[in-house]
Amino acid sequence: MNHFTLFCNFLKFPRLYPPTRWRASVFTFVFSLFSFSLSFAVPQIYLIDPSGGGDFKSITEAIDDLYSSLPISNEIIYKISAGTYEEQLIFNGQIAGANPTNTITFVSADDDANSVNISPSAGNVIEIDNAQFVVFNKLTFTASNTVKIVNAVNSDGNLTFTENIFNASTSPDNGNYQSSIYCNPSTSGSIDNMIISSNIFNNGYTGISLFGGSDLTINNNTFNNIYKNAIELYDFTNSTINANIVNNNNSYYSFYFVNITYYEMFKNKISNDNDLGKGIYVTSNITNTAQNGQFLTTLYKPVILV
Repeated sequence: MNHFTLFCNFLKFPRLYPPTRWRASVFTFVFSLFSFSLSFAVPQIYLIDPSGGGDFKSITEAIDDLYSSLPISNEIIYKISAGTYEEQLIFNGQIAGANPTNTITFVSADDDANSVNISPSAGNVIEIDNAQFVVFNKLTFTASNTVKIVNAVNSDGNLTFTENIFNASTSPDNGNYQSSIYCNPSTSGSIDNMIISSNIFNNGYTGISLFGGSDLTINNNTFNNIYKNAIELYDFTNSTINANIVNNNNSYYSFYFVNITYYEMFKNKISNDNDLGKGIYVTSNITNTAQNGQFLTTLYKPVILV
């Protein structure tokens, strides 16, 4: 006798089994288990393929469809086929329904950052205006000499960049501030819960420039030939900056931090084959030393604390 037959017999012969009211509870329990299993939503996965073999032919088409289908109700993953994409990625406004569980991820379909190069002929590569819970993973971004790669305005953070390659301007100009990741929110905004991990940053005026926020993670990144500061932070609290490598920053500080508190900097390495680059510059606007941070870092130049 199989389990299904046994269960049916259980329901059929009340004299051999518990009372009817108890059997009703069994139905409720089984239905609850079914409902509970449905609560674990399966991510929606889409393929972006310019040849037409996927759900969208361009990343822009996928983003437009995302905004036209709000609110989202579960996690969404866009897998991007190998190739070069000459387009800007523009996120214009909040993504209703997005949260720490319902994230929106753009990732290389081959799980290889070198296989997907997003390189528009003009304009910043990624424009983010108030969008949150967006993840970029294993992609290459290449900018022209006059723009930024990521430009986030009115941002409240909750952005993640992991295992990407950022190829910024090889002729950076101070007037245009060509950074790989640049986030300067509005006066009421705050860059919170941002994760920047295991990326490679090549060239550019700065590598990462962030203005105001908390709970920041910048770990295991490599910075090559940054013109000014590899990482610059203004007005941050609860920041973790660990195990980053800076090679050959030119004439400024590798890490430049103004008014930061509760920070941790461990196992970062700074190397330079010239006499121009410097180490770390840190200032704080508080006098309570318990609110300052701690660091243990291998440096090329001495640390300067103000």
